[in-house]
Amino acid sequence: MKLREPAEFDFPPEQPGVVARMVRLHLDTFGYAAKEFAKLLRIHEKHLGEFYDLTAKPTVPGLKLRVVR
Repeated sequence: MKLREPAEFDFPPEQPGVVARMVRLHLDTFGYAAKEFAKLLRIHEKHLGEFYDLTAKPTVPGLKLRVVR
């Protein structure tokens, strides 16, 4: 009985990164504070860094958004 595929089909697992990059975009480029963004996601601020890799620094500084009335 065959229990698994041949070893040549063992590819390394993909590292998720799209959502973490989206979070970094909102924090760095759009200027959201971590507390504010965590509130939008309805999670505790301490979990923001646990769930998403926030250790990477932005490569290009972005423009900050501001409210214009």
